[in-house]
Amino acid sequence: MRLVDIRYASGLSAYFEVLEAQQQLFPAEIGLAQMRRDQLVAMVNLYRALGGGWQAEERAAGNRTREGRDTGGCAAATPSREFAKSHDL
Repeated sequence: MRLVDIRYASGLSAYFEVLEAQQQLFPAEIGLAQMRRDQLVAMVNLYRALGGGWQAEERAAGNRTREGRDTGGCAAATPSREFAKSHDL
């Protein structure tokens, strides 16, 4: 765009070329924005699929023995503070 504007300002090209350049630029910018959105959505979906925002609590093992129950050696999963804050938990 900048080159076309410079060419137009110096009188080397007609305004039609500026309009043509804009006509090509705007769909490309829209495509870029959509691609960035798709990338961010994919990252969120991956994060969710991998259980993002959840942490195993170390103290669950202590609670399990105090309460007399066995969870098969698995620690309880609880939301992280950041995840809980961002999702009003």
